[in-house]
Amino acid sequence: MTNTSKIILWLLVIIVVIIGIWYGVSRKPAEEEPIKIGAVLPLTGTESSWGADAKEGIELAVEEINSRGGIKNKKIEIIYEDGQCKPEPAVTAAQKLINVDRVSVIIGEICSSATLAIAPITETAKVVLISPGSASPKITEAGDFIFRNWITDKDGSTYLQ
Repeated sequence: MTNTSKIILWLLVIIVVIIGIWYGVSRKPAEEEPIKIGAVLPLTGTESSWGADAKEGIELAVEEINSRGGIKNKKIEIIYEDGQCKPEPAVTAAQKLINVDRVSVIIGEICSSATLAIAPITETAKVVLISPGSASPKITEAGDFIFRNWITDKDGSTYLQ
């Protein structure tokens, strides 16, 4: 993992935590319950190294935040689901996180096709979705609750010239 990727991943985690504070705590979960954040990452398959790197960065940030008392004295809990960088598994994972685990924020997916597949689901549910690696310019217009922390394919191509 390059230093640039590590910096981007840390920035993603910070943004997710801020969004989690703003949105997750505003739902007023029971005092003893943690703040639940979902993560749909490619944990298996050909892109699993990206998922492993993202998971490691998320776990480091959560460990640091929780060791300092969490957010408003609530610990952060990450619920990981395997999206495999494919639309169908990512959709299933996002639906579980929203409907069963009741998360208010989802980190992921890394692949654009999977992110675009889950974007309408998270948008309808008003669950914040932030992708740490999707580069499709279409993600910019995917909805009010959809974000990315990665340069678009279009913008990135200017660096190759």
